[in-house]
Amino acid sequence: MVTESSTDGNPSISVIICAHTLDRWELLRSAVSSAVAERPDDVVVVIDHNHELLTKALEHLATPSGPARVRVIANSNQSGLSGARNTGIASTDATIVAFIDDDAEVIPGWIGHLSAPFSDESVVAVGGRAMPARPDRFPAWWPHEYNWVVGCSWTGLPDALTEVRNVIGCCMAFRRVALVETEGFDPALGRVGSNAAGCEETELCIRLRKSGARVLYEPRATVLHHVDDRRLTARYFVRRCWSEGRSKARISRRLGGASLGPERRFAIEALRRSVTTGARATVRLEWSGVARAAALAGGLCTTGLGFAWPVRG
Repeated sequence: MVTESSTDGNPSISVIICAHTLDRWELLRSAVSSAVAERPDDVVVVIDHNHELLTKALEHLATPSGPARVRVIANSNQSGLSGARNTGIASTDATIVAFIDDDAEVIPGWIGHLSAPFSDESVVAVGGRAMPARPDRFPAWWPHEYNWVVGCSWTGLPDALTEVRNVIGCCMAFRRVALVETEGFDPALGRVGSNAAGCEETELCIRLRKSGARVLYEPRATVLHHVDDRRLTARYFVRRCWSEGRSKARISRRLGGASLGPERRFAIEALRRSVTTGARATVRLEWSGVARAAALAGGLCTTGLGFAWPVRG
């Protein structure tokens, strides 16, 4: 188990990668390799209740030594991304725990940029930028304000180190002690298998900030996110927007509506962009622009309906 400080006196860092399906095996291998190249103290691969994947990962990914030790462990909590992340947190004593998705690769320098802001003791979490590995795969109608639908950074985020409300899940780091004190990610939120739920990192960051701690966005800490073509469809777009609304409704019920100020500002800006973009594209007969404006408005409406729908459980 990694201890609080590295041998050079700097804070120790563990990178946690959670995986649940063999369908992403090659992507998982690339994610682990890119993390190892950053030379953290160790890389922890958490397998979420998939015995075949666990066996294969133990055989091909686990390494007791090298630039960074790779440990493969099974999710000891209930199935789902939140439970797997909490298992990873419990497996290390590192000062900082960083997370990337099993379908992401870090750009060199990632750990340095992501960990540097923690020199300020008030900083409890730092998130980075997630860029699509193949932006050319996005359909012409896709509004990039909604890149969060597929786990990527969206149009409108700042270009420099900035304080924010929450980080993005596939590229983030936390002080481990803060996660332990707040009991980590809420297992009632977040993705389980292939469903489209989310917002577990949003809810966690809101709880962390209530103590006066700061959450920062550092765009120089970048990962490339490999987006499955099956998620670049109108059907998935609508399903993910609906699920986002449902998840945000649960957060609002637990933590209060005031915690969703960024969503209200996003909605206002999205509506403005939809109207202006659609009008300009119509005048110029740019039908792809009209389609993007329509998708922007449709995503906003679908998310809003998901939020307004009665929450049960």
